[in-house]
Amino acid sequence: MEKEKYVAFIDILGFKEKLQRINQAKAEILIQDFIAMLEERWKANQLMQNENIGGYIVSDSVVLYSKDCTEKSLRCILEYTTQVFRLAFDKNGILLRGAIAKGAFRRLEEASLVNLDKGLIVGNAYIEAYNMKSRHKASAIVMGGAVKDDVEEYFFGAYDIRELQGENPPLYTIRWADIDYLLEKDHLERFVRLAHEAQWLPHYYQTLYMFLTNVKSDKKIQAVFEKGLFVAARTI
Repeated sequence: MEKEKYVAFIDILGFKEKLQRINQAKAEILIQDFIAMLEERWKANQLMQNENIGGYIVSDSVVLYSKDCTEKSLRCILEYTTQVFRLAFDKNGILLRGAIAKGAFRRLEEASLVNLDKGLIVGNAYIEAYNMKSRHKASAIVMGGAVKDDVEEYFFGAYDIRELQGENPPLYTIRWADIDYLLEKDHLERFVRLAHEAQWLPHYYQTLYMFLTNVKSDKKIQAVFEKGLFVAARTI
């Protein structure tokens, strides 16, 4: 029986729409900078020496996978995923979306022709991760019940997990940032400008809502809306 593994699928939110607004040269720079950030973080997390974690990059998409379902492997994938979500926003000015699934997965190693590369990935965990990240219209890390149960068992409340309403089977999310992060530096201004460029797709409203979920400080919420409206007025 195939051993279960964790698989994460991450890509750039609104990438196709963004390509329509920029030329080829800018698109190449965007992708090159994004991949450089992914590689830098991979090295910083010492994943080059981790035999239980692998990765695969195609254009704006990143697939991470483990060779088992241990606490250590899940921690590596969660840490890398949440870090690149923040760095993509901080350094590259883009938002990501992603999902983590648990199940069968295999990357087949095939000899390639000189000018015909092969990237063969099979397994229900890969398909599930791909489908989950597309179902939730927000910049968030989505997971099913199996991964959610493991996160709760292994990490005892270290991650803020929320159930998505109206999903069957149930889906859960982990926020990569909160309201305090949004109010730091120029994060809110950058977020509003990105949303404006994307013509305020539902993804941005949902992401903002997640940042504000369960915030008990009325002053912080007021600060977000006041500052956000000011930036929006200047942007329009």
